[in-house]
Amino acid sequence: MIYFFVARLSLSLVLESEGIAAIWPPSGIFLASLLLCRHELRPWLVGVLFVINLVAELLAGTPLHVGFIYALALTGDAVLGAWLLLRFVGEPITFTQVRDVFGFLILAVICSNAIMSLLAATGSMLLPETDFWNSFRWWMISAGIGNLLLTPFIIGWFCQAKTGLNDWKPKRFAEGALLGFVLVFASYISFSHIPENGQFSLLATYFFLPPLMWAALRFGLCGATLALLTLAVFAVRYAVSARGIVVQFYDVQLDALIVTQLYLAVMAVPTLFLTAVMSEYQREERAARENEARLRLAVSASDMGLWDWDLRTNTVYFSPEWKSQIGYRDDEISNHFDE
Repeated sequence: MIYFFVARLSLSLVLESEGIAAIWPPSGIFLASLLLCRHELRPWLVGVLFVINLVAELLAGTPLHVGFIYALALTGDAVLGAWLLLRFVGEPITFTQVRDVFGFLILAVICSNAIMSLLAATGSMLLPETDFWNSFRWWMISAGIGNLLLTPFIIGWFCQAKTGLNDWKPKRFAEGALLGFVLVFASYISFSHIPENGQFSLLATYFFLPPLMWAALRFGLCGATLALLTLAVFAVRYAVSARGIVVQFYDVQLDALIVTQLYLAVMAVPTLFLTAVMSEYQREERAARENEARLRLAVSASDMGLWDWDLRTNTVYFSPEWKSQIGYRDDEISNHFDE
């Protein structure tokens, strides 16, 4: 039901005679569902979502033969993208590694999307006054942005739901609320007021980088993807209504909307990579702390004294056990040779 509702909502943004939505979030929902679904349930899921895509197209007024091709392209995009990711990147896809993000961009957002956009553009030729390459470009960007924004968002929050928010303190919730306010305020000002100030609006494209970096560094994948979705809601809304920081420089609404979608991609890609890098760093740091704790426990249990000399910095470390073995307390000898 959620997938069908989102599909119908997306089809309400159709601007051209091709019957293509301005942005297609269901593609990201479909791909995330396949990646999270158990292997034996995936064929059933594919069949159900194909029917939902077809029904949504028919309810939007798309002819049956064209709607069938569209539904086949949308289903094929998710199936091919999921297969490429599972085949060449491997399970699980969590977007907490640079390899996951890089493979997702190349295999799902670009490769599978481009192949199925060719099929969809071929179906669009059955409609009157339709240009093949315009349809291809429109399809690829719309579905690609849907994958780019929704797939990491769903997978990130699904993984977070399994672990819960037990480690979140009141200060962290307050920081998240402040970040949300900054994002909404910046989006509203940039897309509703700054475009009236001419060329200065070009600077507004950079306003969102600090909040997105804040979200990625402090709140991980969940915070970063939620921030990107917030930005996308405002960007697409004002692009469709012929307003926004990039819309004013284009006379054709279709071109303005495509540029807005590309702007979202430029914001999303570095944010996802930054999130993955931070996740890898935190994972390595946590592993180092755990190894150090295990080493300390082993040394303490064996009653061994250790000392370590760093030749690069000319500093030395004496363990508390070593100090006690020669008759001193830990605070009586500092980590210096002159002691």
